[in-house]
Amino acid sequence: MKTRKEVVAGDANGQAVYVSGYLLFVRERTLMAQPFDTSKIETTGDAVPIAEQVDYFSGNGLSHFSVSRNGRLVYTSGGGGNKKQLTWFDCKTGKFGGTVGMPADMSGWASISPDGSTVATDLPDTTGGRDIWLHDLARGTDTRFTFGPGVNEFPVWSRDGSRIAFSALGVQARYVKASNGVGAAVAVDEDPRAGRIDDWSRDGRYIIEELIDPKTRADIWVVPQFGDKKPFPYLNSESTEANGRLSPDGQWLAYVSDASKRPEIYVQTFPEHGGMWQISPNGGYFPVWGRDGHELYFIGAPEADGGGGKGRRQELSVEGPQGTVRGGGLGAVRCEQ
Repeated sequence: MKTRKEVVAGDANGQAVYVSGYLLFVRERTLMAQPFDTSKIETTGDAVPIAEQVDYFSGNGLSHFSVSRNGRLVYTSGGGGNKKQLTWFDCKTGKFGGTVGMPADMSGWASISPDGSTVATDLPDTTGGRDIWLHDLARGTDTRFTFGPGVNEFPVWSRDGSRIAFSALGVQARYVKASNGVGAAVAVDEDPRAGRIDDWSRDGRYIIEELIDPKTRADIWVVPQFGDKKPFPYLNSESTEANGRLSPDGQWLAYVSDASKRPEIYVQTFPEHGGMWQISPNGGYFPVWGRDGHELYFIGAPEADGGGGKGRRQELSVEGPQGTVRGGGLGAVRCEQ
């Protein structure tokens, strides 16, 4: 019978790598090395920092470092050079508009409130962690929403705008908190695996989660907000399934899967499975539904345009048990930072 054993105390996120008597892992963007005895499967000394501000991929929480068998280490460190500029994009004309706020070191995504008045995003704090901030579009002011610990990112609004769900990467948990900042954050589930909240149904009945599993990689889970609220897997095959987004009517789920050996956008009926339809013709990431549910936007694979990253529109139609989905795909968009 296989058992699991915690070998690193405290908050650690991403992958762990063993080499030459040391276990390497990241704690709040600091790369640590801790002596490790493989025969006893336990640490034998204190962890020491060896690199600061190590980059990581927000999609799965994996840190950007690798080490060879002879002990050579390579890593990337963005520090203050990872700034991005929030920019309005007109989905009808395909043109960029004005900017929102100042360039900032955002690692997750930006999320617009249902009434269009506020943008939630993540920003670094002074300890190496990250917190959710709210930007008032009318006043141009910023208000801090979370106060640690660790890395808080990937905000998702409830459809009435009264609550915000977010992911705490350092402690591997997902929370919901009132958007006015009053009261404590409440855990969405008790699953200890790394992951994030991808979406929240318009009727408030379902929260869509993306969880990392050592056997099945990224999976899509559903957390009902009624009854016993027991989470259940929606997609947990050996392929990666990520970026789950519900249609406005809650009857379709768009997501990314690499079942075809490259990331593509697919749509399935929800909450019951009624078939799978591929939407993207040449690779795609991060699907987003139009507010009326008649269009589905996504980022196309840059290699499909020869690396040029040009925007394009595609008219797509999917027939299923729940009716018809028509998608206007926004493909291969490169946003200047």
